[in-house]
Amino acid sequence: MTPKRTWIVVADGAHARIATVADGALKPTQPFEFAAPHAPNRRFISDRPGAFADRGPGAHSYTPKHERRQHEKVIFARDIATFIDAAAEANRFDRLILVAPPSALGRLRAMLQPKSRARIVAQLGKDLIHLSLPQLQRHLVAFARG
Repeated sequence: MTPKRTWIVVADGAHARIATVADGALKPTQPFEFAAPHAPNRRFISDRPGAFADRGPGAHSYTPKHERRQHEKVIFARDIATFIDAAAEANRFDRLILVAPPSALGRLRAMLQPKSRARIVAQLGKDLIHLSLPQLQRHLVAFARG
C-alpha cells in the first residue's frame, strides 16, 4: 500500500505556501511562496466618495461596497484554489490540510472544486503563515499523521 500524500496549504489573504509530509517532516512542495502584493487602501481611495453623474433630485455620493484590498484577497484566494484544483486533477496529493485565518480559510474553501474539497481532512483557522516549517510542524503534528 502506498503512503498517502498530504499537502498542507498555509495561507492568509496575500501569502500562501504548500508543504508536504515526507519522512516525518514538512518539506516545501514548491520552490517558491505565493504572494500577492497589496497596496494600502489609501492608494485606491480619495478623501471623498465619488458622485453619480445624474444630478437630479436626491443626488448622493457613491461609496463602493467593497474595498480594493478585499477584492485583491478574493482574487488571490481564487488563484490558490485554481492551483490546488489543478494539482488534485493531476493526483499530486491524496489528503489536504488547510491552515489560514478564518476569513481566508472560508474564502479558499469556497473556491475549491468538489474534487479538491473532498480531499480536505483537516482545517485550522489560525494565522500561521509567518512560521517556519519546523514551527508549523509542531502545530500540525496531530493533523499531519496518516
